[in-house]
This record gives sequence, C-alpha cells and structure tokens, in this order.
Amino acid sequence: MLKFIVFIFLVFCSFVTNIPPANAASVSLGSWHVTGSQMWRTSFPLDPNSNGASELYYPHSGNYITGSFETETGKNKSFRMDGGFMGNIRSGTGSDSDWNYQVGGNQLWYYGEFKTTGSAAYINLNWITHQNKNTSVFYGYSYNRNHYKMTDGIYYINNYQIESPPQQLFGLNSSYTMTYQGPHIGISTEKKVTPKISTVGSIKYSPIALAQGHGNWNLRNLEFNHTGSAQMLDTMAGVRFALSSSSSFTVGYRYQWCSLFKGQEDLNSDIRWDKATNIQKGIYFSGTTSF
Repeated sequence: MLKFIVFIFLVFCSFVTNIPPANAASVSLGSWHVTGSQMWRTSFPLDPNSNGASELYYPHSGNYITGSFETETGKNKSFRMDGGFMGNIRSGTGSDSDWNYQVGGNQLWYYGEFKTTGSAAYINLNWITHQNKNTSVFYGYSYNRNHYKMTDGIYYINNYQIESPPQQLFGLNSSYTMTYQGPHIGISTEKKVTPKISTVGSIKYSPIALAQGHGNWNLRNLEFNHTGSAQMLDTMAGVRFALSSSSSFTVGYRYQWCSLFKGQEDLNSDIRWDKATNIQKGIYFSGTTSF
C-alpha cells in the first residue's frame, strides 16, 4: 500500500510541476454518502466424498471525503486524479456462514454474527481525450481498498444445532482486507440544460482487474491470502450548477461494483475463492474551482 501511495504522489508531482497557463486546471472537494456491502465465499473439500463452503458478509456504509485534480496536458487532452477516503465504516452486523453439503445439504453447519467496522479508500488515474464540448473518453488505473474489523462474535448455529441462548465468541478481534485494482476505460458527458445548469455523467469499466484478500483470524492464530481475477464498474450521474465563471457545484448519484471472476486461497490449492463482491452506492456532492 505504501509503495502505491508513493507512486501516486510521484505521478501527481510530475503533472503539478508542468501545469499550463491560467484556466488550465481545476480542483474539487466533496463527499460521497454510501451504503453497500462486501461479501466473499470459498469452497473446499472436507474429505474425499464431501465438500464445504464458507461465506463472510460485511455491511459497508459511511461517508467518503472526496477530491480531484485535473490539468491540461495538450490540445484536447488532460490528466485527472481523483480519490476518496472513509476513515470509519459505520458500525454494523456482519455474518459468517458455513456449509457441509454431504452431511447437511444447504442447511447451515455453522452460523455466527459479529460487530464490524473499518476503513476504505479509492484512487483513480485518468488520461482524458476531449472529443467535443460534450463528450470525453479516457483510460487509466483504479485502486480500491476496504478494511474490515470483526469483534463481539456470537454463534447462533453450532454443528447444525441452534444455540439457545446464542454462544458468545470471546476475544474475537479479526480482520479482512480486500483490494481491487486494474486498468480501466470510460466515457463522460456534460450537456447544458440552461446557461447555468448542466447534466453530467460518466461510466468506467475494468474488464481485467486483480483482486486480493488478506485475512487475520486471531482466535485461530491464522493468516491467509486470496488472489484472483475480477472486474470493476463505476458509474455516476448528476446535475452541475455554475456558481461563477470559475466555480461550480455538483450533486448526483454514484454506483460502484467490483466482482471476482475466480481465485484461490494460499493455505491449500484445493480451496477455491468463488465469490468476492463489493457494492457501494449513494448520493455525492462536490464543489469545483478552476484556475
């Protein structure tokens, strides 16, 4: 993570030191209010005649602080860097589900819940070509990181038996970190409705991305890694209000989706990483100043 941040900083500095004359750059600050979730699922052999599966679910809600910087790099071309940081994922209830298909079929083998919180961040680098005054196409690189903490565990189902009362899982202090990253392509548009109001929208897609997960299960003194291929989609639509010739305010809706194709766990080559999906969606606000 540190190496990636250093790389982004160096890219940023290389462009800032070459900013063209006035009115060639813009800066924006805002917030993105999201609800969503992260889930992942593995499947594995239990013995020669039995297969099992484990699925973890984490709610993901909170507020990102967002920002962006864009500067011209040539005729009808520009570079844009944008990102967001959520220092505290809103506290919620996550779950851990396990199955032994040979013994219980789709009946839950184990089921527990836990308190979850964490943090999240994303960054996008975009090299843009402005086709005309309304439409731009771009390519670049996206990086998304979501970190989840798990505490206060409770088991409701233990070896097919319903726990009454539920069984506390004392000392739970585990974590799981999920990252998606890869190249993307996209298109954005802006259409004036009145001299001071415009509709804006964009969509970008990463057809081949790297998905990585890292788990730290403290009660089992266990660390493991997941690695696989994935895809990412990020789309937004909004309305922009011109406040002056050099400033504007935008409000809209954003939807972000990252999904695993397939992957593996490093503890055993027979453990398949079958699913890992992150969805974040909600209203965003931003103010932009050009200079």
